[in-house]
Amino acid sequence: MGDRSILGPLTTTFVYPSSCSVVVKDCVTCDKGYQAQTCGTNGFNTQGVQDDPGCWPPRSPDIAVTEVALLGWGIYTPGIICPDGYTTACAATEGVDGGFPFQFSLEKSETAVGCCPT
Repeated sequence: MGDRSILGPLTTTFVYPSSCSVVVKDCVTCDKGYQAQTCGTNGFNTQGVQDDPGCWPPRSPDIAVTEVALLGWGIYTPGIICPDGYTTACAATEGVDGGFPFQFSLEKSETAVGCCPT
């Protein structure tokens, strides 16, 4: 199990800012892109963008913002409501495979819910 931060609760419907829906291409000749990006100068990208923490639901005040990709930033707990425009797509409990490889191992009495665009 990798380190995980508890980002805070997700118990109300989070509505993304409209800027989070802008698609940024991975590269000039690429046919895929990413949403929820902001301008950045970190050395891990070639397009001058990075993940935008403002596109994540609110976090506890003690959670530091990173200047690189937010993949693996942490989990929301309790996390009982998917963000606006998303729906519960899969779920797992500790010791029970939910049909999707969640990034972090679950602890006893935890349930993980995967939210996907509707």
